[in-house]
Amino acid sequence: MAPVAILIFLAIAGILAAIAIPSFVKARDIAMRQECVNNLKQIDSAKQSAALEHNYKAGAIIPEDQVSKYLNGGMHGMVCPKGGNYTPNPLGREPECSIHGSLSEAGQSSGSPAKVSKVTGAEAAPQPQR
Repeated sequence: MAPVAILIFLAIAGILAAIAIPSFVKARDIAMRQECVNNLKQIDSAKQSAALEHNYKAGAIIPEDQVSKYLNGGMHGMVCPKGGNYTPNPLGREPECSIHGSLSEAGQSSGSPAKVSKVTGAEAAPQPQR
């Protein structure tokens, strides 16, 4: 009787693992993407601060050392959790990650189903089902 109980236990454990593991992988991917989005926001903020301090105009390429001044650990301290490289881009363009794309692209596919208005920043009201 004991070998049958062990086999049943192993079968149930295998089924639970098959259900749970994809959820853990998806949660880890969402967390990594969100960390990348947060890094891109910090880079964008640092770029804007450097532009204000040095009076750069739209389209100007801000030297990395001036952007790094506003980041803890500099640009080299900003690491994409999936190993991508960050590009600050000229003023007026969003920074980009070589894996997740630009700030708006990375933020849109973060697994969040809510749509956010770019004008107000508020979540759009769900449309009633007909």
